[in-house]
Amino acid sequence: MMENSTAVKSQEYMSVRFIYKKQLNIIFSATIAVLGICSFFISVIKDMNWDFLANFRYMTIVGTLFTSLVSLLTVVISVIELITMNDIKSRGLYFLKLTSVVTESIISIIILMSLFPFIPDSPNILRFDSFNMHIVIPMLTILSFLITEPPIVKIKPIMRFNGAWLITIYAVVIISMIVLGMIPQDKIPYSFLEVNTRPFWYVLLAGLIIYSCAYFLSWGYIEWNKKISEYWYR
Repeated sequence: MMENSTAVKSQEYMSVRFIYKKQLNIIFSATIAVLGICSFFISVIKDMNWDFLANFRYMTIVGTLFTSLVSLLTVVISVIELITMNDIKSRGLYFLKLTSVVTESIISIIILMSLFPFIPDSPNILRFDSFNMHIVIPMLTILSFLITEPPIVKIKPIMRFNGAWLITIYAVVIISMIVLGMIPQDKIPYSFLEVNTRPFWYVLLAGLIIYSCAYFLSWGYIEWNKKISEYWYR
């Protein structure tokens, strides 16, 4: 009788934790989505005079919109999980979120790189939309993934490169457009993408730094996500 009572209490305790976890995920994701969409429109109005396509040459914009869409999807899924009281575990969804968190981290790293004296890029980080896209959204995305994402137990080392898919697609498209002359020299978004004028070592070094960071960030986030998730079920 005592064992049954303890088991029921333990199950109720786990259910409460599950609810808290999903509610926290909804708060994180909804905040990211709202800030991301608002910041995108503010940047379009202030910087591009309503030229939406011109704004997409920036990795920050592409990453912010991608993260906002993933966050909206997460809100919907979290609501379903609260209704059914079950985790919806999907490798595809997990890697979407991993791509999002790695991309947002790289965006912040690029901003830190822009502080180096040999890189002329220096966005106004204190402006509302810029501060959100470069600092607030990346931090919330990282916290959301680490604290609330259900982990995948076994991931092969090569699979950790899934976190760099959006960066790869962006690089291929933008560099192709630069080489073909579709993006003028004065409109190239980042100095390390100036493949026509910069030394090869400069472009290669920037690429190696970014991809190395993407891989090790993926590895770190996956492992920390596993460790932190254990605390929800103790």
